[in-house]
Amino acid sequence: MADDPGRRSSKQNRTRTPEAIREVEEIVRAEPTISTRRLAQRVGFSARTVARILKEDLKMYSYRIQVHQRLNENSISKRYTFAAEMLELIDTKQIDPKKIIFSDEAHICLDGYINNQNFRIWGTEKPQLVVDKPLHPEKVTVWCAMTASKIIGPYFFDGMIDSKSYRAMLENFFLPKVIESGMSSEYYFQQDGAAPHVSKENLDILRGVFGDRVISRKYPEIFGSGMAWPPYSPDLSTLDFFSWGFLKDKEFREAPKTLESLRQAKVQVLESVPADSCGRTISSFEKRVRYIITVNEGYVENILS
Repeated sequence: MADDPGRRSSKQNRTRTPEAIREVEEIVRAEPTISTRRLAQRVGFSARTVARILKEDLKMYSYRIQVHQRLNENSISKRYTFAAEMLELIDTKQIDPKKIIFSDEAHICLDGYINNQNFRIWGTEKPQLVVDKPLHPEKVTVWCAMTASKIIGPYFFDGMIDSKSYRAMLENFFLPKVIESGMSSEYYFQQDGAAPHVSKENLDILRGVFGDRVISRKYPEIFGSGMAWPPYSPDLSTLDFFSWGFLKDKEFREAPKTLESLRQAKVQVLESVPADSCGRTISSFEKRVRYIITVNEGYVENILS
């Protein structure tokens, strides 16, 4: 990792004096997106002490910045309908969230930008801001699936994802793993409504393995069964609201310089994700669905942040 020009040469035995707290505040005000790890390096504290200064002394919090499609009335209605149906199935023990396989993909750029995931900003109030992204970044397109006990993947796509390349991933990578593990007999599979996901042929392939236990746009209207994943709902996708940000933080600590090293970092990080982290993330899905019923509008992040 390149040296930070503001980094102290060594950690000092420092205490949380008013001067030290002011120093932390000045850096954060100037660089609100700085990570606690980098901030700790700059001021010579442990990351734990820096976190205490931010939260206890400065009353600052790490806010998640996300970009969402504005919800119209139809989208809100579909989200509410999905939440009501899902909760009825959960409450009547017809669906166990721990037996849902959630899936998603993201473009992860070499400079650390992730197209569909948040980053965090320190402040005393939730900020409103525009996030810049690189114009022509070097990137990899990665797909993963998550259960309550593990992550399946990653799978790297060459170029943009279309119906054919997504089908190849299902047939040659994902579904063989699901069948071999025995999950195909009782687990549900979730995917968002991206066009490559919902072609008739790809939905047919999923139906052949999961039967009616598919949560996807177009599935109910084509087959008259299954559940429709609501539009514009990254705040309900486990990989969106937890995993992509977690993986970004971990893998870019080693500052990969090439796309191949970025892929290798992704694999290493995914293999290190503890099972209990997956379990907690899946549990949060039910919590978020219940919030939708409570407020019947907006994104869950507006409540949970």
